[in-house]
Amino acid sequence: MDIENYSDIPVSFEISGSDQHTVYDFFCHKQEYYTSSGKSYNTISAIRRYFEGEDCNETDNVGLVFFSDEKTYIDTVEDDGLTVERCVIESEADPGTINYYYDEKEKLVRIEADTALNGRRDITVSSIAFKEKAVELPKLKEWKKLDAEKLTAEEEAMTELGTLGITEKMLKDEGFTYKKVAGLETKERRELLEKLNEKHELGLEPLLKQMI
Repeated sequence: MDIENYSDIPVSFEISGSDQHTVYDFFCHKQEYYTSSGKSYNTISAIRRYFEGEDCNETDNVGLVFFSDEKTYIDTVEDDGLTVERCVIESEADPGTINYYYDEKEKLVRIEADTALNGRRDITVSSIAFKEKAVELPKLKEWKKLDAEKLTAEEEAMTELGTLGITEKMLKDEGFTYKKVAGLETKERRELLEKLNEKHELGLEPLLKQMI
C-alpha cells in the first residue's frame, strides 16, 4: 500500500541512536518500518513477511527524514497557538525544509517536511520515545523475506491484503486464496473487502469509499 499523504495519520516513533521503529496507524492496521544496525525493514505482521533494504520502500519511512542529523535550526515562530521550530535539511541527497509543531505543554504534535526526494510529508505525532536500549526487530528468521522486484501476482495480493490486516485464515474462511484474489476485478475485490471488514471490524471504510 503506497503512502501518498500522511496528513492526519497518527504516527509513533521509537528511537535509539540511529535505530528507529516507525508505525503508521492506517484505519485499524499498522504499517511498520525498522532501521536497525544500518539496515531497513518494512514488516507485515498479518502475513509474517518483510521487505529489506531498498525493497522496504525507505522513502515512505519519513522517520528517516524527520529525525535526520543533517538539519540546521533557523528560527521559532507561533502558528495558531502552536510553537513551530523551523529547520533546513542540508543533505546533498535530499535537501529541504522541516517544521516541528509543539503544543503549550511542549509536546511534539505535528511534523511537516518538504524535501527533494520525499516531497511534502505532514504527519500527526501519536507518540515518540527516545530509548537507550536498541530497537528490537520481530523474529524475522521465522518470517519470509519478499523481493519487491520479483513479486508474483499472488504475492502482490498477499502483501496488499496483509497491509490491511487481513490474514490467510480470514480469506480461507470466505473460500478464497491469494491466487483467487489476484484474479478478481475491482468490484469483486471491493465486495470481498466489504465482507471481511464487516465480519472482522477492520476499519476499512475510508479505503472502500475510494474504491467506488
